[in-house]
Amino acid sequence: MKKVGLYLIITFVIYFIGQLFWILTIYSEEPLFGSEYLDLMVIVNIYNVSGLFGLLSGIKLYQLNK
Repeated sequence: MKKVGLYLIITFVIYFIGQLFWILTIYSEEPLFGSEYLDLMVIVNIYNVSGLFGLLSGIKLYQLNK
């Protein structure tokens, strides 16, 4: 159960970082990394990593409840 909790905490922390970065890109007048494409790719990858950790935590939780 400790591993599942760790995965869930990592998932929500990464998601929160993604939300903060997304808000920063919306309110900034210039791209944060120099180009809009690079900003978009960073946001996409942050949410992909968050989704992967969420998937891992769901799989581990399912295996514990079998």
